[in-house]
Amino acid sequence: MVDVLVNSAGITKKVDHADLEGLTDAEFDRILTVNVRGTFSVIRAFTPLLRSSGDAVVATICPGARPTGADLQPLAGGGRHGFVAGRDPAVVRAQAASAPLRVVADPDDVACSLIGAVTSLRLSSGTVVVFDGGGHL
Repeated sequence: MVDVLVNSAGITKKVDHADLEGLTDAEFDRILTVNVRGTFSVIRAFTPLLRSSGDAVVATICPGARPTGADLQPLAGGGRHGFVAGRDPAVVRAQAASAPLRVVADPDDVACSLIGAVTSLRLSSGTVVVFDGGGHL
């Protein structure tokens, strides 16, 4: 039995929005395969265990999926900007400094927010909950 399934893995490639040639067809296909088919495949594989729960929740974490599109990379994948391997900590701090809450989120922040959503938003379905330190404002 699985009560909560969290999809949080994914990939992207940093490409300037105006540079349509900066992302090859092969890279585009790989990103779609990992981010879309991968998410679907995980949910499909866990479906029997989710159904046996009777009240299961599936959450998909997608960084960069802000309503404003700010800092959105084409086909943004899993992980959160602050914990992406190779992400420059100075860039993360600068982004946090420009957000209304002025905080750098860490994995525990995201986990606590997710737990709050899973346990408290019982009447929600297909809902986008933004955990971005107010960056969408």
